[in-house]
Amino acid sequence: MDYINWAEQYETNAAKIHDAIERKKDQKRKRLTADQRQRLNAEITELQHIYRDMLSIARTLRERGRENERI
Repeated sequence: MDYINWAEQYETNAAKIHDAIERKKDQKRKRLTADQRQRLNAEITELQHIYRDMLSIARTLRERGRENERI
C-alpha cells in the first residue's frame, strides 16, 4: 500500500475543504438573517471538523509510510 500517496490525497482534499470554509466565511460578511447566519456557522463548524480529521488521517498515513520504508 502506498501510504504516502494516500496521505497526499487526504491533504489535497483537506485543502479543498479549507477553501470551502473560507468561501463560507466570506458569505458571513453579507447581510444575513439570524437563521442564515446560524446555519452558516454550523456548516463552517462541521467543515472545520472534517478538515482537522483529514489532516490527522494524512499525518497518520505519512507516519505509516515512513515506517514501511524502514522495513
